Order: sequence, then structure tokens, then C-alpha cells
Amino acid sequence: MSFAQDTNISWNVAQNIVKPGEIKIITQDLWSDNMTDLQNIQSRFCDDNKVTKDLKMVIRPWQRKEICIAFANKSDKSVNISFWFSEGTFGEKWPNCLLDMSTTNDFSKHIIHNTLTGITISASGTVIEKFTYLAPRSASGNIFGCFGYQINQPETIKEGNMFLIVPRKVWYIYINILWSVYYFWRRDDMKDVYASNKSMILKVLIGILAVWLIISIAQTSKKNKKEQTNTKKENKETKEQPIHHKKK
Repeated sequence: MSFAQDTNISWNVAQNIVKPGEIKIITQDLWSDNMTDLQNIQSRFCDDNKVTKDLKMVIRPWQRKEICIAFANKSDKSVNISFWFSEGTFGEKWPNCLLDMSTTNDFSKHIIHNTLTGITISASGTVIEKFTYLAPRSASGNIFGCFGYQINQPETIKEGNMFLIVPRKVWYIYINILWSVYYFWRRDDMKDVYASNKSMILKVLIGILAVWLIISIAQTSKKNKKEQTNTKKENKETKEQPIHHKKK
């Protein structure tokens, strides 16, 4: 095996020097810069008030369900992580999570209204994030996906190592799609629109109320001024009327 990399690292380490025709087994340490921080971050699914390592859902085509994930930081410093949803496959011995961490894979396309790609967990703190999975309308049977995360810091290759080790943690999502198409998706769409634009809707309502209040105050002030003007006019006319004295 030959290995080359564009780096300034010196490879003149005794254990990595191989003479022509010689076969040598090199054991690389799999430790990384961020391994300790990653071990301090624990996560679990928290759907249906249950805490589980993996998630199992039964869902209908075109139905949507919430995915709740709780994070806990056991260290005494804040930690920033990046996370993603990806497709999974079943190997001969255990499930595998694909390396595609982008939002272009088929599984992540069904995580709707997801704008987060990372969070910061405070020292000894917990964070709960909720996502929405929308089942494909034409799908049926079993779907397998993964949720993964890693420390959001660059890794560096160690002196004398052949490979750059980037540790991550993954949990499995098993989805079983059964029964007929879910026909109440329009109602759920309205709920999602409200949930996604809640702050904007509240700002618009506050703006409308503010305008209405200003108009009401202006109309009331105008009405009061008109009433005051009419009152002054009546008082003036009363004072100008002549007083007639009866003769004895």
C-alpha cells in the first residue's frame, strides 16, 4: 500500500518506515482532538414522553410526525455540534449510515421546515430540538434513516498517522409506513404555516392593532375637539343674547 498527502507533516516515523519488499502492519491510534468533547455529549430520542436510543415510528403515507431529540452536555464548558439526517442501509452484521451529511439525500428531504444544522449546548446543560418527518405519499413498507452529529470543530491529522479520524455519533430511525394515504395533510399544512411563521404573524397582528389604536385615538381626539368647539359656540351665543326687563 502506498499513501501520499499534500501536507507539511513529516512521515519519518520509525514505525511507518517500510523497506522495499518488507510487509509491516501499522496500527494507528483512532483518537482525535474532539473525542473527549464528543463523549461528553449524550443524545436520546424523546418522542411520546419516552427516552430511547433509537426511534421506531408507524406512520401513514403523507402523514407527518414529530421527531424529538434531547441533548445533554456533561462537561464544564459549552460545546458546539453540527448534526444531520441521512439515509441508512442494512449491512451483513449491523446497520450503516451513509456519509452524505447534506440536505440532498432522500431521507433528509422529508425532514420539513428544518433550518438548523448545528446548536451550542451550554456547560452541564440540556437542549431539546424537535423536527417534523413527512412520509412520502407513494411509499409503503420500511424506511431506514439515521441521525448523526459531531463536534463542530476542525480535526487535524496526527504526526505519523495515515488517516484523519473524524469521530461522530449516530442513532437509527426505523419507519414503518402502513395503511392508506393520510387525508388531513392540508390541516397539518395550516398548522405548520402557523408554527413556522408564528413570530411574523404576531408582528403583523401587533402592527394592525397599533394602527387601529392610533386611528381610534385620532378619531376620539377629533371628536372631542369638535364637541369643545360646539360648546364654546353655544356659550358665546348665550352670552350675546339681550336681557329683557319687565316694566312694573
